[in-house]
Amino acid sequence: MIDEHAVPVADPTLLPVSETVIGVAGKRVIVTGGAGGIGRAVTLGMADAGAKVVCADISAMPLQALVRESSGNGRWIRGLEFDLGDLDSLSRMIESAVQTLGGLDVLCNIAGVQLRKPARDVTASEWQRVMDVNLRGSFFACTQASRYLTSGGSIINFSSASSQVAIENISVYSAAKSGMTQLTRALAIEWAKDGIRVNAIGPGYIRTGMTADVMADPPRRDWLLQRIPAGRFGEPGDLVGATVFLASDAARYITGQILMVDGGWVAW
Repeated sequence: MIDEHAVPVADPTLLPVSETVIGVAGKRVIVTGGAGGIGRAVTLGMADAGAKVVCADISAMPLQALVRESSGNGRWIRGLEFDLGDLDSLSRMIESAVQTLGGLDVLCNIAGVQLRKPARDVTASEWQRVMDVNLRGSFFACTQASRYLTSGGSIINFSSASSQVAIENISVYSAAKSGMTQLTRALAIEWAKDGIRVNAIGPGYIRTGMTADVMADPPRRDWLLQRIPAGRFGEPGDLVGATVFLASDAARYITGQILMVDGGWVAW
């Protein structure tokens, strides 16, 4: 016999609906490389989702334009200039951002530089610049931000599909992004005990200034399109949903993962 008046017992394995909804309202976020391309889309997307965002970038004019554009429309965005390849500049930015935000919940590590060049032509200084920004700088952004993140904090690194698939003439960039992929896994293991999650997003070919030369080369562009199952290049906005998800409490049991946002490129 069923007792219609019995009080249902909550399933302890299920989270309240409020904790499974993807959202970042009220979270305090730093986005490096946040003024252009993917970074700009993520900065605006996070702010539109209710986060407080410090957009940090080396390019002053796009940074100032983004902050001006966002003022008065309900978005909470502040801008800070810095150079990810300069560790003193990075340290000052992190400290200032945390002070401006009143704490820190999320770091989106997007800043990076590209080098398209045959491997035999790469100079030592070019190699060093790519590594200083894309790997060394990103590593120290993680370690410095981690000192301010409390349990439940999230670091989202931006790797690349080129860390999984070999592509000619970007060997240095690919090496740096491959390092970022493994760095993400290593930090996730090390900081899990602190309640800090570390994941990465691996963009495929996204329409930004960094890929403009590829898009403008018809043979190269067509060759790439044939290898993307989705049949199109990505747009910066395609990265926003994945970033918001990994930053949200809905992803609280996800760490050490590389989420490819590449139209299926790596699945080939």
